[in-house]
Amino acid sequence: MQFPWWVANRITLATRDQLLWATERLVRVLTGKVDKGDPVLSRQLLRELALTALKAPGFTDDQKVRIVQAAGPVGGEFTLSSFAVSWPFLALGRKSEVEEDVLELYASILREATAKSIEVASPKTAVSEFGNIGIAWPADRDSMTLAEVAEVEWKTVNTLLCEALGRDTTGTVV
Repeated sequence: MQFPWWVANRITLATRDQLLWATERLVRVLTGKVDKGDPVLSRQLLRELALTALKAPGFTDDQKVRIVQAAGPVGGEFTLSSFAVSWPFLALGRKSEVEEDVLELYASILREATAKSIEVASPKTAVSEFGNIGIAWPADRDSMTLAEVAEVEWKTVNTLLCEALGRDTTGTVV
């Protein structure tokens, strides 16, 4: 996928989500054709398409789960985190070099930091392994760029981590 992910300050959530929809749809159509034995299309082509989509830095972990579900098992060198299904962010992603136990530590800190909001949430509120990270998004969230969304999410995560660790947002112990 030759998409300019490096210009996150120009790609809106809506654009990224449309690209995800199209990618997911393409993978599902190709999967159906391959499963029916189409003589021109191959499992190798499906694998390459799925792996390319999984490596796209603009798709979040939970979106990559949707691609895997659409493609079925494709094998290859790409592994999703066990946290991918409950990934709570719209733009922030996991760097590939971050170990699972480090991610688990951050998830537990964020879960603890949001424990009070979980207590008052309705019983039907789904709470991820990261807790109940609440962000008050503007009505026009879909027109925000990936960079703007990531900044809001990072500030929220930073604030929660600082509160949980007894520091103010500048890193000073309180």
